[in-house]
This record gives sequence, C-alpha cells and structure tokens, in this order.
Amino acid sequence: MCKDQDKINLTQTRIEESAQYINQIIIIMTNNVMIAAVAACMTGILMFSACQDDEKNSTVEPTVEPKLVLSKKSISVSSAGGNDTVFLTSNVDWTATGTETWCGLSQTAGDGNADQAVAVVFTVKANSTEAVRTANVTFSAGELSETVKVEQKAFAKFSWTLNSGVLTISGDEAMPDYEYQDTPWYSQSASITTVIIENGVTSLGQNAFNECSALTSVTIPNSVTSIGDAAFGNCSSLAEIAIPNSVTSIGFASFGLCSNLTSVTIPNSVTSIGQSAFMRCSSLTSVTIPNSVTSIGNMAFWECRALTSVTCLNPTPPTLELGVFSGISNSCTFYVPAGSVSAYEAAGWGSYGTVVAI
Repeated sequence: MCKDQDKINLTQTRIEESAQYINQIIIIMTNNVMIAAVAACMTGILMFSACQDDEKNSTVEPTVEPKLVLSKKSISVSSAGGNDTVFLTSNVDWTATGTETWCGLSQTAGDGNADQAVAVVFTVKANSTEAVRTANVTFSAGELSETVKVEQKAFAKFSWTLNSGVLTISGDEAMPDYEYQDTPWYSQSASITTVIIENGVTSLGQNAFNECSALTSVTIPNSVTSIGDAAFGNCSSLAEIAIPNSVTSIGFASFGLCSNLTSVTIPNSVTSIGQSAFMRCSSLTSVTIPNSVTSIGNMAFWECRALTSVTCLNPTPPTLELGVFSGISNSCTFYVPAGSVSAYEAAGWGSYGTVVAI
C-alpha cells in the first residue's frame, strides 16, 4: 500500500549480484497507477510493484444540509369541510404525521428534491359538532420539522323563520347548497315576498331562493361574498336587487328567468359573471358592468330581449365566452371608456350592437 503517489516501492525478492546485466527498465504510469517492471536478463526475475493512490480513488460523500420549506403553516376550514394545499420543498426524504382521523393528507412521505415543490392536499371532513376542532400535522426532514395547524369551525346551525311572507336567514358562515326544490322552505316558497339575509352569512347557497315567484324585495348584507348557482332563479316578480360591494362572484343562472327584473348594477367587487347569470331576464333594459369584471360566462345575458343599454367601465374589454349577449335587442348600445372603442369592437362586442364612447 503506498502513501505517496510520487514514490515507488519496489519489493525485490531476489536479485543476483550481476545486476549490471539488467538491460531494461520499463516504467509505465497510467492515471494514478504506476507499474515498475524490471527485466533481469541474467536471473530471469521480473518484478512488478504497483501503487495506487487510495486517497485519490476513494469517494467522499458530501455533507447535505437538510432543507424543509412549507408554503403555509396554518389552514382554516369551514364546518362543511373541504380541501386546502400546502406546497413542500425539501432536499432530503420527508415524512408527515398527524393523529386526527378527520384530517387526511394526499401523501405522508416523499423523496427529497429541492428543485421541485410537492403539493400536499389536506382533506378535512365536515364538522358535525358544535366545537371548534384543531389538528397538528408535523412534517419532518432529517433533523428539521415544521408543523401545520388545521383549525375547523364549529358546526353552525342556520336558523330561518317565515312570518307573513318574510323569510329571514341567520348564520355565521356560508349557507348550504340545495338541490332543486329541496330547500326547507320550498313548500311555502310561493308565499315568500321578502328575503332578509342577516349579517354573518357569507354565501347564498345554490338554489336557495329558486322559484320564489312572489319575491319582490331582497336584503343582502356586506358579509356575503358570493351568490350561488340559481340562488334567485325564476323569481319572476323580482324587479330590482342591490348587490353589495362585498360580492366577488355571481354564479351560474343566479338571476336566470327573473322575468320582471328591469335593471341591475353590478358592484366593483365582482370579478366574474357566471354562465347564464341573467339569462332570459326579459324585462332587463340596462346593466352596468364595473371595471373589476374581467370575464363574462357563456350566455350570461342570453335572450334578454329588452336590453338596450350596457355600460362597461373596464378600459380592457372583459373576455366574452360563447353567446354572452345572444338574442338581445338589435338596437343595444354598449357604452365603454373613451379610447377603448376599437378594442371592444375587436374583442367581439360590436357583433351584438353598437359600441360608443361614454
């Protein structure tokens, strides 16, 4: 075994005194291996000595500093349950542990790859208790650990009363979504003339007031952020509605078939108008679309035959999906910001009527 690659240790087992007859010495160096061959003609002895630098040949594993990064360390979930995602980045193998059966993970272990984040989906079951519940999920990578706290709201029992045609809804989070004709007040829906949503309710559920044919007045508080699919569908007596500035989305057919609705002003908080949101509102004559709206869904104003005035305040034309204004009056005028007329025409608005500057 050699300790110095620059030295050759020749082990000579037998060399006769007639070393003067050695006629050839061949020294060959290949990489870090040096072979010395000595040919002794008189004695016929050939000796080899090989030396390899063990230090050069040996592989030293580099020290890996563990890394563990989470995109968030807390999750808040409604009593209805749902999904949320935490993105994890680690350069070493990792594991996740938790003890609550109501909080599941899409994966509980993975290989380290610092160049690619892993999406870990938290699936939280509905909370049927009247107590807030929490779960702690710990992610470990080497000597590092991080904990995500999951907090779920207590089950909120919605209360409702119906007196003399006035339906009052109370609660402190989103209303449930209902199947068609499956609301608890549906059997009395034809007698409902007024709907009052009390502050605290955050979302109007799917089909919540569908087919309340006598409904003429609706009060929506600023706690509401979304109006669900067909929430006011086929409320044929509803002539007007004030949508608060807290609402950000109007769902599929939210006001579809409200045949007595004459005008609507959409607040500046709304970013998208859902598919068929106002379809067949046959008395609708004007609508104002704020500059916050960036997209309008398929057939949103389909067959609003009385619609003659649409004001859109966004300098950049909102994206129109299929048939947004199909079936409206041929004399409809679209009022848009000065300097944006050509952009609106190029975006297809002109195919439904005349585009003019405000």
